Amino acid sequence: MRRMKKAALAASILLALAFVGCKPKVGGKCNIDGKEACKDKTTAFVCHDSKWEEMTCRGAKGCTTVGSESDCDQTVAKLNDVCNLADDYTCSDDKKASLECKSNKWTLDEACLGPKGCTSTAHKVDCDTSLSKEGDKCTRENNHACGLDKKSHLVCKGGKFTLVENCRGEKACREVGDKIDCDDSLANVGEPCDTADNHACAVDGKAVLKCNGSKWSVDDACKGRKVCKVTGTEVGCQ
Repeated sequence: MRRMKKAALAASILLALAFVGCKPKVGGKCNIDGKEACKDKTTAFVCHDSKWEEMTCRGAKGCTTVGSESDCDQTVAKLNDVCNLADDYTCSDDKKASLECKSNKWTLDEACLGPKGCTSTAHKVDCDTSLSKEGDKCTRENNHACGLDKKSHLVCKGGKFTLVENCRGEKACREVGDKIDCDDSLANVGEPCDTADNHACAVDGKAVLKCNGSKWSVDDACKGRKVCKVTGTEVGCQ
């Protein structure tokens, strides 16, 4: 706000009072949408829809002012915190989720349950989704993940992580490089499977199973004392 010098004392007092009245307060009027003004070290006022509201600055720098410009550090935030940059991304303060700024609120982008969690730099946010829960929101179609118990293989379909197959083999589900590896050498009849014509042993060892139409079905029953075994890449009754 530009202040004009006045010779008269009365005019100076009135102008000073007017300036005080213009200080930001929640619900007060403002003119520049997106304008930020520090309230204290960890909180800013921000102008949205011509009204001031409070915005928490949870980043290490808090709220800082240089000259007439204030900056609220939101390199970390909480779900539903006020935000100021549409389509911006950040990490949750517990590093277990990436958040997206929509309609001036931080909303859930993805859960980051992998060992690296959520990490951010000045230019991007990385979310480790290598471990996820079935039904969790996802944003990258056909992205693969292991279930939290590492016994299932999930894929992002239609915005949600969906079970593709169980990983009942000794190696379970694991991340190898940048890919998900599922040991499906053991399975149950009727369970989902991912690779057509792939073979596995029934969990009880009484049959060789085959992946037909995305479901495991009996391909060969193991008779007598024979049981199904996996030897290298071979599956059969022995």
